[in-house]
Amino acid sequence: MNYYLQILQTKMLSTGKVRVQGTIKKWVVIAGGLLMVCCIDAIQGQEVIDLNQCWKQVVETHVLSSNSRILGDIEQLKITQTRHQWYPQLGLNGQAIYQSDAISLSLMLPNPTTQPVSFTRRSIESPRDQYKLYLDIQQPLYLGGTRKYVLQNVSTSSRIDQYRNAIDLRKLIEQVNNLYFQIMLTRKKQELGRFILSTLKEKEKSIAAAVRNGILQESDIDAIRVEILKTNQNLSEYRYLLEGLYANLYDLTGIQARDSTQFLPPAIAIFDSIPGEKLENLSFREQQMMLDNTSMLTSARQRPSLVAFMQAGYGRPALNMLSTNFEPYYIVGISLRWTIFDWNSSRNEQQQIMLQKQMIEHQQATFTQNIRMACRLSQSRTEQLRESLRTDSAIVDLRGNITHRSANRLEKGIITATDYISDLNAEHQARIQLETDAILWMQEKVNYYMLTGTIESLVLQKK
Repeated sequence: MNYYLQILQTKMLSTGKVRVQGTIKKWVVIAGGLLMVCCIDAIQGQEVIDLNQCWKQVVETHVLSSNSRILGDIEQLKITQTRHQWYPQLGLNGQAIYQSDAISLSLMLPNPTTQPVSFTRRSIESPRDQYKLYLDIQQPLYLGGTRKYVLQNVSTSSRIDQYRNAIDLRKLIEQVNNLYFQIMLTRKKQELGRFILSTLKEKEKSIAAAVRNGILQESDIDAIRVEILKTNQNLSEYRYLLEGLYANLYDLTGIQARDSTQFLPPAIAIFDSIPGEKLENLSFREQQMMLDNTSMLTSARQRPSLVAFMQAGYGRPALNMLSTNFEPYYIVGISLRWTIFDWNSSRNEQQQIMLQKQMIEHQQATFTQNIRMACRLSQSRTEQLRESLRTDSAIVDLRGNITHRSANRLEKGIITATDYISDLNAEHQARIQLETDAILWMQEKVNYYMLTGTIESLVLQKK
């Protein structure tokens, strides 16, 4: 607990607004009251939960976390598929055709058996019904250096998807934060309600004795009993609310909390030493990188490409178009492809890429501006809550004095029970406000570190 108190004192001194030692002592009392129960129970070995544990459970157990592994598997499949494009491509093809005309050759051939030698006209024609079954093999030799950029784009696209999934996980962490602090606040209200209930029951006994002695009237004890019923009603509401909050926390984290479980305040000071970076900024950076790769890929596709090919088959005719027999055949060669002019298609594509990069830059600038404004508001809210805590502490002290004097006057019959209850409720509300502002201060600090990306760096980006 001393560790937290030193942190809070340091935060106060850094504002330059602490004028007297008594104010520091009051602030320490505030923090001490908030942390005392948690720290004592933790020392005694009771079950405790901290916010970092909840974050860890979300990242490790929630169904969205499995998407990270799935995205990794998809990336590997895409890389394998892309690499296969540079492997030999095999295809089995066949055809059977009949054509209305065919290649024919008419020749005048000598007849050596006659004297003098005579010539006979002979015609040779390729078959009009033709059949082929062949294996086609193509092996890319050089594709302009596109392979490197295609593989880089696959990996970059996968990282962008991973960041988007992490952003979805961050939304769950924000839900956990709200649940965690709502549980802390509700339990603190429940604790104060039990304290008020105990006070009222003790006061009921003393008022009953005063009624018997004729100092107070029956209406006074009835007023106390009505307040006891109201307090029990509030405690019942807190109990059912906590059951729902526990259930929601279990759905998100898998952590089963009970009434005996202690929720520790977050160790806010450790976040100061952790550099933060927003997932969105990392995603913007990857998108820019992907566009740069796409630009280089477009340029690489303008280069000439070489592909080795081979065709081996069996058919009629084979390579000799005048043959009427079924024969095997094969062809081996290298093909060159080079797009010399594409009607400025590549240049248009490059211009599109430049415009897309400008859009991403504008999106990133807008996002950075929004985060900066949100951080500024969060810091102002934190300072306002710190000031409120000082005022709350003074109000609680004064309200406690008023209630104490009212209790003495009630026992003497100077005031009615209704007057006493009014003062007691005012003190109770002051204590609730103090505890609420203390918890809201912690929540606002956590929200600030969520905005700066510190918690993302700690919980999500190391994943």
